Amino acid sequence: MSYLFNCTEAWVLAAHDIETAYHAPPDKPLECVNKPDMIISNQRDYQQLIPIVLDNWEEVKHICKQAAKFENDVKAIVERIYHN
Repeated sequence: MSYLFNCTEAWVLAAHDIETAYHAPPDKPLECVNKPDMIISNQRDYQQLIPIVLDNWEEVKHICKQAAKFENDVKAIVERIYHN
């Protein structure tokens, strides 16, 4: 899940900007790329931003396919833990 560290800023951007036309068309979703101008530098910033990501998680997964992959990976890990 090393891709996680390259995507979190993009997920925050997607969650805060779900209405922007560059997310369309749905057959060409935004791919998450870590960009220097998107870096969130401290924990307080994340604490303020994460509730919006959670509220918009379904849209974030649609916009950023890595978010959907992350969710599937976490579900698979949890499934293995609870079935062992």
